[in-house]
Amino acid sequence: MDTFYRQRDLLTQYITLIDANVEKVKRTNIAVLQEVNPNNAARLKEQLDGLTTETSEIVQVSRSGVKMLGNSRRGDKNIRQGQYQFVLQKLQASTRNYLAVQNEIKMSKRDQIARQYRIAKPNASEEEVQEAVDSGRTDIFNQAMLSSRVADQQRILGAVQDRQRELEKVLRSMGELQEIMIEMNQLINTQQVMIDEAETYVDNTIANVESGVVQLTNANKKAASARKTKWIIFWIVLVIVIIIAAVVAYEVLQNKKN
Repeated sequence: MDTFYRQRDLLTQYITLIDANVEKVKRTNIAVLQEVNPNNAARLKEQLDGLTTETSEIVQVSRSGVKMLGNSRRGDKNIRQGQYQFVLQKLQASTRNYLAVQNEIKMSKRDQIARQYRIAKPNASEEEVQEAVDSGRTDIFNQAMLSSRVADQQRILGAVQDRQRELEKVLRSMGELQEIMIEMNQLINTQQVMIDEAETYVDNTIANVESGVVQLTNANKKAASARKTKWIIFWIVLVIVIIIAAVVAYEVLQNKKN
């Protein structure tokens, strides 16, 4: 059981670290959006990438650890299930929060792409901007850069491509987190089914025991009644036998006198 609790404590530490990292990711992304100095912005983006990668790795490790915790067979079963459910739900909540922050980053990068694309191509239609944002096709950006003869516009379109690559990375990370969320929901549902089945089994067992007690009580009453009836019959027969014996003895004595 000590091993089980050590695993639980380690997972709890990982989840706490995930929560702390998610807050750092959120703050760093805001700092990136607000930074106007290119060098500082590049440094902050590097920090953001490092934090995102580290957090995603911790989530994956925690995911595997929770599954191992659920498969543990050490100690009391009810205690194990309760602790496992607790850790699983905490990891689910932390992953959901991380996914929400990743979605905020995704939306901010989409806004950046759209804004920079409009600067580079002021005559671009809304449909063209949305296609550039949604499709992730590099040929759209390349065509825009070829049609742009202003150096600043080409530089901005290059930045748009960078944002698009960053957006694709965020989307991949979100896809992985969504898979983890689906898996944890399945684990929670499976755990709940096991709990419900156990409760149903206990309820049925109690009902069967109570029914057995009633049947046993009725059987005891019937047995007692049957024994009482047997004794009554026994005494009636005995009395009849005594009476018959007395009558026979009386007749024998009368015959001897005559």
